[in-house]
Amino acid sequence: MFDAYPDLLRIVMIEDSESDYLIASALLHKALPCPIEILWCNTFESGLEALVAQKQHLLGLVDYFLDTGNGVELVQQARQQGCQIPLILLTAREDYKTDLDAMKAGVDEYIVKSRLEPTTLERVIRYLLKDFGQRQHILQLNQELEVRVESRTSELISTNYALQESERRLELLKAVASIANSALDAEAVFVETMHSISQYTGWPLGHTAMVESTAERTRLVASDL
Repeated sequence: MFDAYPDLLRIVMIEDSESDYLIASALLHKALPCPIEILWCNTFESGLEALVAQKQHLLGLVDYFLDTGNGVELVQQARQQGCQIPLILLTAREDYKTDLDAMKAGVDEYIVKSRLEPTTLERVIRYLLKDFGQRQHILQLNQELEVRVESRTSELISTNYALQESERRLELLKAVASIANSALDAEAVFVETMHSISQYTGWPLGHTAMVESTAERTRLVASDL
């Protein structure tokens, strides 16, 4: 459950008519149940700059008719430059094309000035702020999830690398053990052969070893010839 209203609601109002700004400002103060702070921009450029800067503002009200361009164009440019806060288009005209263009540009709500009254304005703003808060919360959760996934992936890569190193060391130990066993087997065969020769010839083991040594020396001399 989200509390729609903050302790202080900061609003950007883009309106080139001072009288219309004063009327809308009074209406906002009357309609909203929380303290508000309004930044008034009376030109297209200053309004665009304020929306893009997003200095703790949570809501934007944009008049359709401005000094250069219109509110739909301003909203479109603001969205393209990263503005994410809810934007309400205020206009004196009501037609399907303007409504459709506003929606495509990124306007969150379209209000005709002749129908502007406190109850309607409060309800629209409350729903927009609640929806914006939920979207921001979901975005934050997704970002935190991405960080956790990245961290977990890094841990798994490190663990997998350590496991591969352990497996390589185990294979090396197996190879060394196999070589050692082969050497022990060869020595055992040699000793058994010497015992057999000793038993067959009646020569003592020391003599058979000497014969083996003599035979080896003879082989080496023959190989040098």
